[in-house]
Amino acid sequence: LGLALLMGGLIGLERERNHQDLKIAKETHEFGGLRTMSLVTIYGFLVYRLFFENTVVFALLTFAYVGLVLASYVMSSIQNKNSGATTEVAGLFAYLIGLLVGANLELYATVITLLVVVIMYFKAPLHRFAHQLGNEELYDTLKFIAVVFVVLPLLPNQYYGHLQVLNPYE
Repeated sequence: LGLALLMGGLIGLERERNHQDLKIAKETHEFGGLRTMSLVTIYGFLVYRLFFENTVVFALLTFAYVGLVLASYVMSSIQNKNSGATTEVAGLFAYLIGLLVGANLELYATVITLLVVVIMYFKAPLHRFAHQLGNEELYDTLKFIAVVFVVLPLLPNQYYGHLQVLNPYE
């Protein structure tokens, strides 16, 4: 439970910092600060620990939380047409992290927490990188991914030839 609290707190801390940096008007709707994300991971932990065996209750509690996140997104979209969904998506990840900790999958929860925080923290450099990336670089990256994840696994991983030196996989 403490680990779920700390992981949610880490995500919430980043959101608090981001909300403070971007705060323009105090009336704007903000979902998911330090307290909220901590509570979400605790909620996920408890939902898993108490109701995983009861599929109906587990599903109802999960849908209730997803509904809350959707309502939050609708509210923020109405108030600010330029708002994104990063915080709400982070809230969904916080719930997943709570479930993972509840299922004793702490390594997965830790890795996901760190990835979520890093992606949110490096918002400006990631946006700069995306805007500076040219069409040729993007096309080359897509070709590389296709070769590595589509073509390479299809190649045989065995040696051929007279001296057994040619391995298409290598």
